[in-house]
Amino acid sequence: MRALAETWAEVMFSPRQFFQNLRDPVPGWIAPIIYAVIVGTIGTILSLPGLYLYGTSWLTALGLGEGEITGSLIVGMLFFAPVFSFFRILFFCVVFHFFVRFFGGKRDFKNTLSAVSYSESPDVLSVIPVLGDLIKAVYKPILLIWAIRESQGFSTARATLVVIMPGLLMIVLVMIFVMMFFSMASNFFLSG
Repeated sequence: MRALAETWAEVMFSPRQFFQNLRDPVPGWIAPIIYAVIVGTIGTILSLPGLYLYGTSWLTALGLGEGEITGSLIVGMLFFAPVFSFFRILFFCVVFHFFVRFFGGKRDFKNTLSAVSYSESPDVLSVIPVLGDLIKAVYKPILLIWAIRESQGFSTARATLVVIMPGLLMIVLVMIFVMMFFSMASNFFLSG
């Protein structure tokens, strides 16, 4: 647990130095993913008191009111937090590595996996209601840009493109879907 705390502190407070050490050769993929799963799970656990007391917008979006945040929901979140963290990390690693390759990255998938995994460190800030999520929203992408830049040997501009392109692509796809939906709906109502 001490090594985990030291790694977290180094990522959060000396990210440039930490991510410079992720250059080739990256020793393995197991340690980074275990770190990300543990940090993600800790972040979920630390967010539970605020979740129970105040609720969150995403639970409200699911149709759950504050009174419906029960002990069984919390236990379910604790059980599934490590599983969800694992698959979320793998998904984002694949997506970001696709863009790393697209922008000319030559280094191994392990480099991207390490960058994405250690960039999960701000999840622990979920313990601070509202402010922790705000800090995470700002600092996590910055950490990811630094991590991609250092682990892939990219410029800051290319690393930034790798980080923002998935979001931009998602926005474009949603806009296309919405336009298609409204086009089909207007054709349906105009023809009928």
